[in-house]
Amino acid sequence: MPMTPLEKAWLARAEKAEAWAAEIHQSMEDQHERNADYQEKLEARAEKAEAALHSLQTIAEELDRIDCALGPKGESMFAHMADRIREAYAEILAARAALNAAD
Repeated sequence: MPMTPLEKAWLARAEKAEAWAAEIHQSMEDQHERNADYQEKLEARAEKAEAALHSLQTIAEELDRIDCALGPKGESMFAHMADRIREAYAEILAARAALNAAD
């Protein structure tokens, strides 16, 4: 039995709605993938930041060793650099704590 014009119109609308639903679904899946990729990048950056932060402490310790090897402790420019690095480290930790508290 042939379809009436009204049935054809409804069928066309249903097909169009299905196509839109498929597009929306695909768009949501794509966005989910992008979010997952972004999250991975953020986690990788956080790991690098932790490593860099740990390096600051190591650098300060090495500068202290150099300072001690050169003469009286705390009198060389290396000791002053170590102190400034420790101050920067403390400020970074304070800023991180403030950001975490804001979340």
